[in-house]
Amino acid sequence: MSAFKCVILLSISLITSYCFPVNAADSSFSVLEKLLSKSTSHTESVQTLERYRSDLSKWSVLEQARFYIKLADHQTELSQFAEAEENYSRGIGILTPLGASQPLIHALTERSYVRYIKTYDKSFYCPDRVLAAEYARELQDQDTLVKALTQLAFCYNNRAQFESGLKLLQEALAIAYDAELTPNRIAMIYNATALIYQKIELNAEAYHYLLKAYQKWASVDDKIDMLSMLHGLVASAIKLGDWELADKHVEEMFALANRSPEHTDFTFFAYFNAGRAALAKRELSTAVEQLNVALARQEDTAEKFFVWLTHATLAETHLRSGDWEQANEQAEAFLANPNISDDLGYWKALCEAIIAAKIQDGQTALLKVLSIADSERKQKIDFINDAALRATHSHSEKLTQFENQLLTKEVEINRLALANERDQRKIAYLTITVIVVFTLGLSAALFFLIRSRRLLQHRAQTDFLTGVANRRYIMEQAERIIDRAAHRGDNLSVILFDIDHFKRINDTYGHQAGDKAIKQIADVTIGSLRPGDILGRVGGEEFLVVLPAAGQKQALEVAERLRNAVACHPLDMNKQKIQVTISLGVSTLKSDCSTLTALMHAADDALYQAKGAGRNCTQVASQPQLA
Repeated sequence: MSAFKCVILLSISLITSYCFPVNAADSSFSVLEKLLSKSTSHTESVQTLERYRSDLSKWSVLEQARFYIKLADHQTELSQFAEAEENYSRGIGILTPLGASQPLIHALTERSYVRYIKTYDKSFYCPDRVLAAEYARELQDQDTLVKALTQLAFCYNNRAQFESGLKLLQEALAIAYDAELTPNRIAMIYNATALIYQKIELNAEAYHYLLKAYQKWASVDDKIDMLSMLHGLVASAIKLGDWELADKHVEEMFALANRSPEHTDFTFFAYFNAGRAALAKRELSTAVEQLNVALARQEDTAEKFFVWLTHATLAETHLRSGDWEQANEQAEAFLANPNISDDLGYWKALCEAIIAAKIQDGQTALLKVLSIADSERKQKIDFINDAALRATHSHSEKLTQFENQLLTKEVEINRLALANERDQRKIAYLTITVIVVFTLGLSAALFFLIRSRRLLQHRAQTDFLTGVANRRYIMEQAERIIDRAAHRGDNLSVILFDIDHFKRINDTYGHQAGDKAIKQIADVTIGSLRPGDILGRVGGEEFLVVLPAAGQKQALEVAERLRNAVACHPLDMNKQKIQVTISLGVSTLKSDCSTLTALMHAADDALYQAKGAGRNCTQVASQPQLA
């Protein structure tokens, strides 16, 4: 785009803004954004956006681009891929002349995803990822750059390009760890690494990184990506010949589908993977049963690639069981796909061989079988060659290491000979001894210094009675986490709770009982929290829990779990059972409640309401205080 065109577009934007001034308080676009924030479904959001399409001429160029991208985002969630691609393209067309920006990078990345789902053709969806990475480098935003580099790495997943893909992922991983980015970003890198290893048949390494990605996404309960990783884990386990692992991950897919009814395609993928695992074990009747259930649910998924793959897998299953009619029917259904990608080359050749055999064209059938054998042979040769290169590299490293050891020994012999000639061997040994003793002493001193420093730091951060974070440390940690969540727009909640009738416990049973109650409740709370949640004691019997990545619903579930756990663990004091309960207040990060002070104030008000409601209950802050 020429500089002249850029100037023209910017001038249009300025003129539009002047003629139709945008005021955050009363503009149509501002009203639209407020309405979208209150939408309860993607369908409702799309309907709202469509109602405001007639107002486009009143908005600035940038606002028009944002409109198209928002509309495309919601259409993607509804699997309206053709409409989403069109609207992403409109937004990209507007933003490209204006240079690098987060909305432009987001639109390019999401359009590439839509094109991936539609075609699975790298030549069609990868150019957008190349552009997104280039713009991300210009923008110098670490989170955006990591996402763009990781998405681009998926495009370098064949044998000839895998080193380029790994370099991109290594760069992304270094940035992610340095910037302390979210588990989602780290998981994306692990996922891309696994895919690259899968393509070059390093299946053990692929499984390792898929499992690391699954664990990262599980830590933030990202169900969609968890299912995607389980899908990959089943495939890797099958290639490794580990049927027990494959069955374990299939069971996890069904469990995830059962607790995620909002994701209707989860069940399709669970049955599909159960079918291909059964086929790998040659349990053919089970494979047919599971794959047929998957086909019956094909309308639940927008990823038609796997519907075609189900037909092909069924064709092989029927062929192995001797049911030629069904094998031919499924082969024809698979070959009806007009866009069979290179990834399905094996299945295409197999289905064509089945159909040729059905019509008694033996020559064609044999040629197709030979093409499969040739492909398998080439893959093995490529893998063996890669293994030979790795072995050669390893051998060269060992040889160099051995030569260095020999050289070191020769130098040592010459040094000792020279010391003998000068009659200074004793001095040399003494010098070495002194150095070694000094080094060991210094190392020991450094070890104890580091250990003491860590111990002092731990004590400075830990409550002496409960072993959880003390007030100062929990406040520091909470403030840092809340600021980051508010900046990124992430979910976050806090829980403030204290022990009901704590003074009565002290007065009746003594301070020893009070201390024991505080310690027991801290222990029970730790056992009831999610990974990544933070607990601290902020007062006598008062505790603060910080819940990253938790909205109001999740926070309420955690609070109720804590309350029930405490109530189920009476205090054992001199063989006497003392019932102990807690009251809890929950507040959630919002635009008008975005600091630690505001969140604690809101939670404290909710805690006060819980006390007034009879104690042993949870209240959610309804009207957070302004920050």
